[in-house]
Amino acid sequence: MTGLQAQRLKQAFTAPLEAIALAGAWSFALVYAMSSLWMPYFWDHGILAAVGDAIARGGLPYRDAWDLKGPFAFVPFALSQLVFGKVMWGIRVVELLILAPALYAVFRAVAARTTPYLGAWTSLLLYLWFASGSWIFTAQPDLWVAAACALALCPFLKSGAGASARTFFSAGALIGCAGLVKPSYLAFGLVPLATLAALAGISVAQRIRFAAWLALGPALLVILVLAYLTVRGGLHDAIEVHLLYTSRVYLKMLSGSNGLVNGVSAFFLQWPVLLLLPFAALGLWAHRGDRPLFVALVAWLGVAVALVFLQWKFYIYHWYIIYPPYVMAAALGIWALSAAAPKLSHERIVALGTGLLCLAYVAASPAHNVVRWTMYVAGIDSADTFYGRYQFYAYHVRDEVAAAAYIAAHTTPDQGLFVWGNDATVSYLSGRPNPTRFTFDLPLSLDSPYRPQYRAEAMRALSENPPAYVVVGLPWSGNKAKTLPEFPEFVALLNERYVLDRSFGILDVYRHK
Repeated sequence: MTGLQAQRLKQAFTAPLEAIALAGAWSFALVYAMSSLWMPYFWDHGILAAVGDAIARGGLPYRDAWDLKGPFAFVPFALSQLVFGKVMWGIRVVELLILAPALYAVFRAVAARTTPYLGAWTSLLLYLWFASGSWIFTAQPDLWVAAACALALCPFLKSGAGASARTFFSAGALIGCAGLVKPSYLAFGLVPLATLAALAGISVAQRIRFAAWLALGPALLVILVLAYLTVRGGLHDAIEVHLLYTSRVYLKMLSGSNGLVNGVSAFFLQWPVLLLLPFAALGLWAHRGDRPLFVALVAWLGVAVALVFLQWKFYIYHWYIIYPPYVMAAALGIWALSAAAPKLSHERIVALGTGLLCLAYVAASPAHNVVRWTMYVAGIDSADTFYGRYQFYAYHVRDEVAAAAYIAAHTTPDQGLFVWGNDATVSYLSGRPNPTRFTFDLPLSLDSPYRPQYRAEAMRALSENPPAYVVVGLPWSGNKAKTLPEFPEFVALLNERYVLDRSFGILDVYRHK
């Protein structure tokens, strides 16, 4: 066999090899996506679902169901309930529908600069990196914000493609959706503005026109939401809870230096961050001459990092907004390192090895979930065993599901249920109405200028319309023994009118006498 024949034979086998590997990797991702439909609710999901339930029944957030997040944080849960009913898997379907176009946008943006293969690997890595946050941190509004920003900002990574009124308006509308989750996320509008400033060959009038289209998207959304809340009589409550309470009470609870160190290190010590850091830096450096691309990526990363530090909580899902621009910058760096290198060169080996290590790391948690799911659907594990594997601190999904089923079996649909703690999942799954608007205990437990009026409101509702059951669960502070006695009016109500019926782990179920 001649050298030329050997080279052609090698190319014949290696060309489809990457396609086979990519197909296998995406097949695993699809299996994980299927298994994710069986993931249960964490306490955040239960609270968001309780507010979404109020919206689905014609109510309003803040006025009829209390939570701090912006109104669009609850819309996916409301849609899930309207379409699929009161199930925990519906929000997972909605999330897949949110993620799919964002992943496709990432694929197209990277493929336009490199190859379709690298674009597909990049979007796969991004999806599995999101998934590696586990059942607790997926199906969260911050992940949806990351997806919305990817869909909004990826078009600006293509040379000249961002210079259209439609692109700027679409970006503004998507960023407006993010801002209606948390107002600070409107800062992502700085990214297309920075790109607009970097574009060459357009006049000042065109720049002003594009900027106006960008601003019009979020402006229309905000005006529509404010008008709806005003007409329905819920604007005052929205301002009080979402804006005033958040700024005056919740945001003042900063983590401190220890939280800063732990939170930042938890992100930067992840293997994908460490391994991809030199490639991300190389990707930015190699494309510094392409001003629109360079400015868009740097601005996107800079705004995302600033917003994480602005929140000062450093929860895992707060970092999600950094993932899309980070993996795309790294993909550009891998391409810059290995594109011109011959096969089996040191550059290509380093790039391939880094990519495989990152994929192995982010695939570990999804693989674990696939194993759990397989054992359950195959009948090896019972539902009790399956749900028993999902727990965090004192929050046990098995107890939440069992308590909800018990209450539903011992009440009629019109009989009420009040849950004190972070256990709104019980309220949501039981389907029993909450006589108050308080979905969890934070506004009733956390010391603030609002607490006296909130407690008085809650006690008045519980007295006028006593629920059949009261569940005392895990408080927001995490210390049940300390926090519950600090609400003496509620304790007196329990002692006078209720009797302890059953306990499911930390959940104490009280029945009306």
